[in-house]
Amino acid sequence: MDVTALYARRAGSFDLVCELYRLCGVRLRHYRRLAVATLDLAPGARVADLGCGTGLAFGRLERAVGAAGEVDGVDRTAAMLARARRRIARRGWTNVRLVEADLAEWRPAAPLDGAISVLALGLAPDLERAVANVATALRPGGRLAVVDLRIPDRVPRPIVDFGIRINRPFGIERDLVERPLFSILRRHLREVETRRFFAGGVELFVGERR
Repeated sequence: MDVTALYARRAGSFDLVCELYRLCGVRLRHYRRLAVATLDLAPGARVADLGCGTGLAFGRLERAVGAAGEVDGVDRTAAMLARARRRIARRGWTNVRLVEADLAEWRPAAPLDGAISVLALGLAPDLERAVANVATALRPGGRLAVVDLRIPDRVPRPIVDFGIRINRPFGIERDLVERPLFSILRRHLREVETRRFFAGGVELFVGERR
């Protein structure tokens, strides 16, 4: 599956679909807010939104780091970044920079104080390499907050399979959700906090570089 091409086709409707997920109980705005809050960013900090899409988290990140801070939006889909660029222009942000890159290859200009990924890191083709690369982009003590999908522990398989089927337009398949994203994160970062939502189908992992 070519995830980049798929998300290029979905870029125009991406913001609307994210809002519609709320009707199903998937509270993406809430998860983003929690992810940003767990980073404990100070004014002047440097932070990245990994797999930033159209920039839905930029407002919270920009407010957290202030005018003296820097926000990097990293995504490998040019169509998503085009939408993010328009959002930046509308809001007049001068400290938000966009980078078109694969997370396994990307290098920040300077070590990061924090980073978030909301339903993005788990889509990385080379998951182990992407997580390792992101972890090394953090300064010692810097935090990464990841919100992503997982197979719930106590939900019947037919219900899980139905949820996966309705998410296929966004590249979600069972083998993708079953990838050991959170185990890999724990190998590369010291676990600070974990929360689960949506009957255990969504996890927030917060890790810190040792």
